[in-house]
Amino acid sequence: MISTPRLRLGAALLAGAATLAIAAPALAGSAEDGLWYYELYNFDDFHAQGIDGAGVTIAVIDSPIYGEFPTLKGADITSKQVACTVEAASPHAELPPAQSDDPRIASHGTNVTAIIAGTGTGFPDQIGVPGIAPAAAVLTYAASTTDLSQGDAIGPNCTQPDGDVGGTMPDAIVQAVDDGAQIISISGGEAGSPALVNALAYAYQHDVIVVVGLANQGSAEKARQLPPANLNGVVSVAAIDSNGDVPVNFEGNDTVNVDVDVVAPGIEMLTNGSFEEPWEQQELSNGASYATPFVSAVLALGIQKYPQATPNQLLQSLIHNTGLETHDPELDATGHFGYGIVDPITFLGADPTVYPDVNPFLEDEPRNPAVDPWGPTKDDVLGTAVATPSAKPTVTAAPSSEPTPNADADASDTPIAAIALVLGVVLIVGAGVTVAIVMSRRSKEASHGSE
Repeated sequence: MISTPRLRLGAALLAGAATLAIAAPALAGSAEDGLWYYELYNFDDFHAQGIDGAGVTIAVIDSPIYGEFPTLKGADITSKQVACTVEAASPHAELPPAQSDDPRIASHGTNVTAIIAGTGTGFPDQIGVPGIAPAAAVLTYAASTTDLSQGDAIGPNCTQPDGDVGGTMPDAIVQAVDDGAQIISISGGEAGSPALVNALAYAYQHDVIVVVGLANQGSAEKARQLPPANLNGVVSVAAIDSNGDVPVNFEGNDTVNVDVDVVAPGIEMLTNGSFEEPWEQQELSNGASYATPFVSAVLALGIQKYPQATPNQLLQSLIHNTGLETHDPELDATGHFGYGIVDPITFLGADPTVYPDVNPFLEDEPRNPAVDPWGPTKDDVLGTAVATPSAKPTVTAAPSSEPTPNADADASDTPIAAIALVLGVVLIVGAGVTVAIVMSRRSKEASHGSE
């Protein structure tokens, strides 16, 4: 356990993200319990002050979840199946269930959701994951499952009214917006499509923040991402460890992501369940999948604390407050840290209403010109007409009234990007490789790549 009550990045971060590219100072403390990030930023203190996400709705688009998971029981969670018209020729004719008790299907979405809204209750004789925004309302949308025994992501192609075909994500995004989500957290991706671009425009026009995890194992040669992480206006997130470092990729170099906007804790995070392991098996898991809900939950605390601020002002504050004090944002051109390490203490201590009401992630052109289709453009979002996305759901899925057990679907090393590009199925790119703690809490550094 981390003994120091408030540990933060050193003075080298004061100059902003550019300094991070030179040297990422150590975050004192140990990651052995998998909750280092929670203690690092004193989230218990925020919760004691009533800053706990109450009144904020977060949508999680991921795998199904395990509703009987101890740390999710008692949380305000509504699980939904994605409403879409399945393409007749889709290789997977059925939509994933909203909940499942199969670890191969549900552990990823379950553990991602726990970082946001976990109660801290574990299985007998275990600690659980305390959520960063435990009072937030969470809507979970089962966009895909990942069955490692089959080696691919399982999810149907969806047909849109205009004839466009894509995965389930466009429908899930629009459904989440229509259901009242203020933040959408996506720890995965799928093949790009006009429907996905339109769905993002629809979200932005309804003042919804979209946070997306980047693929792990990025390098200078393999920095391309699956959408929506490389699309316009999203907050693209990569992971760091308890030392403030980005993980090392398969080539032995620091991970590079050309689209990275911010980085956040995502290495050696406490999770439960894994492929062919019971839910009671605790593990340390790595990946942008876990950094993404961290950022989403911190933004939810900001929405609650500063209800007068617009979503765009909160995003401005996010990148003006990476480090120990407010600074002018500067994008790290090396592709390691983006605008810097998200700092909840500085972020929540700064009044976001002093910043312009402009989404800082909505850019004039793509960082990677090869992205096709890229968008939405500023004109798409800021034009006078509100977008009517082709991804508009044609069916409304009722929330599950009774939780159904579910298992962890960690997509660690599954090489399925090519499959996703062909089939348009959802790929949980940030799943991260999990390493069993067992009783001794032994942790082994692991990284996960899916490109």
